Amino acid sequence: MPSDVKNDEKDDGLFARVVPEERLHPSFVALRDDGPREPARHSLEEVYARMGERDGGFREQFQSTGFDSRVWELYLYAAFEDAGLDVQLPNPAPDFLVGRDALRVAVEATTANLRDGEEKPELASEEDLLDFLSQELPIRLGSPLFSKLSADYTATPELREIPFVLALESFVSPDAMFPSESPLGSYLYGLESSPEFDDGGHLAVSYEPITEHRVGGKVIPSGFFAQPGAEEISAVLFSNSGTIGKFSRMGYQEGIGRDRIWMGRFGMVADNDPDAAAPNFFAEEVGDRTERWSEGLVVFHNPGAARPLPHEAFGETAIQYKLEEGQIRHTTSPFHIFSSQTMTIAAPEGRDVKIARFIGRRKLHDLAEGVRAAYGGEEGDPGGA
Repeated sequence: MPSDVKNDEKDDGLFARVVPEERLHPSFVALRDDGPREPARHSLEEVYARMGERDGGFREQFQSTGFDSRVWELYLYAAFEDAGLDVQLPNPAPDFLVGRDALRVAVEATTANLRDGEEKPELASEEDLLDFLSQELPIRLGSPLFSKLSADYTATPELREIPFVLALESFVSPDAMFPSESPLGSYLYGLESSPEFDDGGHLAVSYEPITEHRVGGKVIPSGFFAQPGAEEISAVLFSNSGTIGKFSRMGYQEGIGRDRIWMGRFGMVADNDPDAAAPNFFAEEVGDRTERWSEGLVVFHNPGAARPLPHEAFGETAIQYKLEEGQIRHTTSPFHIFSSQTMTIAAPEGRDVKIARFIGRRKLHDLAEGVRAAYGGEEGDPGGA
């Protein structure tokens, strides 16, 4: 253990430094040293204390080369608990064995990451955006999934008899507001959707097959679930909530930092109107409603799975996608968020937190007004949310 570990760090805590300072991941350093991120540190420590060190190198990777991946695993552990699942950590693989009653599911976690030193893409035009959604993003998301196809996670008799799920989080999008759920579904099922409205204003969605995704000289086949060996994958579990923002909100919701910071959230939420072709904008103060760890879980079921995943496996809050009669169908939720940003405002030193609260509420109001102006929302309608 390094000799200069801060005095307020537990020797066995997640933030007790176990690698040299020069090897620390920049995101870890920012999380450790930034005062307003206290709610995130609190939540991370709580989940880590329940989960445990698991493989002997968890803290070392969280602090250095595997920051995003380890945050994703901590999130999954908390989300599985919240969904009422018993969570076990097999050694060496897969990452999780979860279940309730007679149900057992094996889960292997993976992430889509930028290469070392690579910057997130800048999308300067609508054409750039469409290309990223239809071509580059599926390639980015497909690469870690393809890498798992060659691994044998069903080597033991127990694992050969139960559903096997790949759990994916994306860290390659331009920003936290970027939706990845729909492009991932198109890639997994090899189908592109085209929304159209009839004369009565009712939405009808048609689907066309996609054969490949191409960026420059890089080409991958579309339709992950149709690839050889994919029958061993019962489903792909996705969420864009396995981030520090989630841990911050959950800690703040518990009351951590409320005397020093204000926290809000805004983004895009599903519109459950059957004739809606686009999501709504939402803006909220963190803590106004009770957020759950399992919010944001999305399950893409493999239609050709050797061991199908039960619909209820990951709880009632998870959104379920299935291929039915050549169309991608999904369940709805009262509040399913596609993408969001968390806003944290600290009170000036020595000043009351009411100042931060006033500034934050003003910013959320201005955001909602901007959406109304752009999309013609009615007065009193918070951007359609």
